[in-house]
Amino acid sequence: MRSKTDFYRLFFEQLARRGFDVKRSQSSDYIADIYFKSQLVAYFSKADTVIQNPFVTVKDKLIRLINDTAQNTANKAGICRDCPYTDANERLPNGSYKLAEYNGVTLACKEHHLFGYVFSTYRTAPDSGEMVARQIFYNKEFAPPKYFICY
Repeated sequence: MRSKTDFYRLFFEQLARRGFDVKRSQSSDYIADIYFKSQLVAYFSKADTVIQNPFVTVKDKLIRLINDTAQNTANKAGICRDCPYTDANERLPNGSYKLAEYNGVTLACKEHHLFGYVFSTYRTAPDSGEMVARQIFYNKEFAPPKYFICY
């Protein structure tokens, strides 16, 4: 999985195969509205979470099916499930763990509730200490080559 967009495409295709209708959300808070039998049953948030529609009675089994489909799709997409860091790695203020630093570029990793472990590379701005030129990788296979060549 190279990006979240890859995951969304696969996930929404899987939901469609299971009888759901997925539409772009009218709300800026959500990525998609998930319908079942023409009824809005859930939202898929920007935080990659399935949120049940509070105004409709929905069986827990249906919400579990959506969540399970998301988890299975993420697993099939090739996410990283093996923890790449230990307690010996430096913990950064944003909750990530620093894995390496090369030529002023940091490779960090953070646990994600759906995608397992998400990698990112970034430079630190000398004046503010903020992350700049950040790139996110959802699969460790894509992170190292770009990490050593990009910057």
